[in-house]
Amino acid sequence: MYCSSERNWLTRWLRPTVGRERPQRSRKARRRCCAPRVELLEDRTVPSNYTVTNLLDDGSAGSLRQAILAANADPGSTITFTQAGTIQLASQLSVTASRRITGLGVDQLTIRGLGNPYRIFDIAHVSGQPTIDVEMDSLTLTHGRTGLNTLNDGGGAIRNSERLTLTDVKITDSWAAAGGSSAGGGICNRNGGTLTLSNCILGDAANPNKATYGGGIANYGGPVTLTNCILPGNTASYGGAIYKEGGTLTLTNNCTLSGSTANYGGTIYNYVGATLTLSNTLLSGNSATQEGGSIDNYYGTATLTDCTLSGYAAENGGGTASYGTLTLSNSTLLGSSNNGGGISNTYGTVTLTNSTLSGHKSANGQSGIQNLQRQLPFRRRRSPDPLRRHRNPHRLHPVGQLGQRRRRRHRQPRHDNRPQRHPVG
Repeated sequence: MYCSSERNWLTRWLRPTVGRERPQRSRKARRRCCAPRVELLEDRTVPSNYTVTNLLDDGSAGSLRQAILAANADPGSTITFTQAGTIQLASQLSVTASRRITGLGVDQLTIRGLGNPYRIFDIAHVSGQPTIDVEMDSLTLTHGRTGLNTLNDGGGAIRNSERLTLTDVKITDSWAAAGGSSAGGGICNRNGGTLTLSNCILGDAANPNKATYGGGIANYGGPVTLTNCILPGNTASYGGAIYKEGGTLTLTNNCTLSGSTANYGGTIYNYVGATLTLSNTLLSGNSATQEGGSIDNYYGTATLTDCTLSGYAAENGGGTASYGTLTLSNSTLLGSSNNGGGISNTYGTVTLTNSTLSGHKSANGQSGIQNLQRQLPFRRRRSPDPLRRHRNPHRLHPVGQLGQRRRRRHRQPRHDNRPQRHPVG
């Protein structure tokens, strides 16, 4: 039963509305306020492409030098080539802006330096400007030279202070003042620059890269990463293939370093404070006249995982000479007679996990591992002959009874004929 008010409402709702007009509701028009504003859109600039159409080096249209100059004023551009062959340079090429240089293949396009005293590429940082990114791929660099005997003039083929990525690039017959004091026959990575190499070849047994520090690569402070690279037949005084001072060096994914020679560190010289990481890497047939046929870890940190070292030779530490921290996991050191032994550890720490050392024997009686640790509370006596200070590490004398005489802090032994820290600014 419904009340009268509910019945009246229901009757009005059911009453036919045909022919009747619906009352219009009066609504005030809403005002829309639209304040002008500026919206930042994404960068839609299309990178320029500069095409090298000839093999000349006269700066004319279509030459590589003209393309480099144009790209320096146009960051983010690309340089490509249409003609195969060899470009003979008259002087170095300076890169000051981000770009990508894409060749035709290592066997199709070669950029050849003039020789002493000109390197091929100088990728220098411009003061006050942001870091630039430079990429090169599919070309060969050869016969680069530097003339001054200073570390500031290193890098026979490339001197880099920015972020450089090389892919499918071959560097041979490049020297950094060989016999002098320069660094990086192939590449000198300095001032904390970043260097990344993939599928590259640095060196050639017939035409090796040469330097005093790092025949293939010398690195100062920045991160260096090599993936699936081959470094054959490089030579130097320190680090036949690679010299590393500060920063990190990572080799991974089937890298092969072979046939390199040096006085210290036939393949790699890892200097004070540097971090070296090798994974799935082969070091074969490398040698040093003094120590570290494959690796000389001089107060740095070195970690080897799934690596093989073979065919090495040195007077001391045929496989590895270490003064810092050395860790080997799932790795193999295959020696031979009179090769300086497998591992020489002096004042450092060596950790081996699931690793194999075999076939080691040397003239001085070393076998797999020679471990020399300091004996506290003894202090190493400094020989008056600087050349004999490191070669006589057993010449120790006691400093007295504990509690009766203040013990001096033990100083790390240092080769007087080892390289000192050199600024590369």
